[in-house]
Amino acid sequence: MYLSSSSGSESAGFSGLSATDEELLQQSRSAIKAALDLNPVGGYVAGSSAARALEAAFDSVPPCKAPDLAKELSDGQTALARLFGYRLATPTRQRMLDKLIAKANVCLAQQAEERRKLAEEIKRREEQERLRNQAFKQMCDFTRQTELLVEQVCQRVGENSPICRQQRDKLRQMQEDNRKNGIFCNLPQSQLRPSPGSARLSGYGLGQLPSRRGPTLLPPNMQLRMPPHETIEGFARDAASLSSSQIDRVNRVADFIARSWTTTSPITSVRLTGYINRDEWQSGLGARRATAVRDALISALNRLRPGLVTRINWTTEDRGFSMTSKVEIYLWAGPTAPPVPPLVRLPSPAEAARTIVPLGPETAEQRIQRILRELPPAPPPRRSFNQMFWQRVDEQLNATMSRLNIPRSLRPHIRDGVHAAIRRGSEALLNEIVGTTRLPSEVQEAIRTTARALLDVPVAR
Repeated sequence: MYLSSSSGSESAGFSGLSATDEELLQQSRSAIKAALDLNPVGGYVAGSSAARALEAAFDSVPPCKAPDLAKELSDGQTALARLFGYRLATPTRQRMLDKLIAKANVCLAQQAEERRKLAEEIKRREEQERLRNQAFKQMCDFTRQTELLVEQVCQRVGENSPICRQQRDKLRQMQEDNRKNGIFCNLPQSQLRPSPGSARLSGYGLGQLPSRRGPTLLPPNMQLRMPPHETIEGFARDAASLSSSQIDRVNRVADFIARSWTTTSPITSVRLTGYINRDEWQSGLGARRATAVRDALISALNRLRPGLVTRINWTTEDRGFSMTSKVEIYLWAGPTAPPVPPLVRLPSPAEAARTIVPLGPETAEQRIQRILRELPPAPPPRRSFNQMFWQRVDEQLNATMSRLNIPRSLRPHIRDGVHAAIRRGSEALLNEIVGTTRLPSEVQEAIRTTARALLDVPVAR
């Protein structure tokens, strides 16, 4: 199966000890004991049958079990370790221990290489995850733009017109296709594509890689998806032919499939999914690309292992739009049929644009209705006399200070001082004029308040 969860610990890939390593170690221990029991009279002289038996026994130790055996023999606590120290001279003992240490170094190198390949695979899959989320976001943006375009069409031709109903049906189908394909445009981007979480892949070959993130809560109807074993990218625009670099990648997949039949988990099903990019519109181009990769894969397998292709189930699909032109290769190991997500083909933006009915010229009646529906432009903001006065004062001050090269650090202080002087002078002049009227103090204050308020009344321009 593609995705399965284990109640206990989880494994990744083919790394780690196989189930027979312990048995091989026991066989090696028996061979070492048999060689030590020979106890030749002249000792284990180089080239003698006893020395060759001893060398062969130590050579048979599994590399990743060599550290444990070396420690056991060095400690001298077990019966085999005591026999090892009693029967062999010091140079011979040291040579056998050096042989075990060399095997241990080989095991460490193998594990380091596996960790490096694992890190590269993690990085590759994270990049694929990023590209998928980016593609889903762009598809959501395109869907929203289509919604706006359909609204404009229906406003112009009428809600009950055949063209409007046709475009709304296509829009609803596009939204339904998005949901079936796991694209939820009303969700945050982090939930557009589910993470496998702690699930374990079986039947894929490399197995599930450890996830760096915690478990993701999946929205209703969203499915976990199988990551492809290999992605063939780099197709020329509107073309399905394969380049030499693409054929090299296909050959590596073929070699992996052929080698899997020498293990207990042979690849029994291959699914190839073709895609087109945003600028391509041919509906059958993705299928032709998937078929081209399938034919190249079958040709490579026939060279590596004739007759194997007849034992494998082959499936090609066209799923339409993707960020890049590509073909994804999914591998499945097991006697049962692989689960395949619903086949939903997403049209590319270029393909969808060709299905939109072009708008005709606007008639006189339609133009009148559009003008009646449109709101008049908002009037420009009005300013009060007070605002216009102080703006004029600041413009004159700034021009004068610039002409006189007054430092910029001093200009705000000079500007504030001029404002204060003008305000005090205006207040003094108003008080002098109102005071000469000899009116009651309440009336004089009302006149002053009215004059101040008039300064802030907006002035029409």
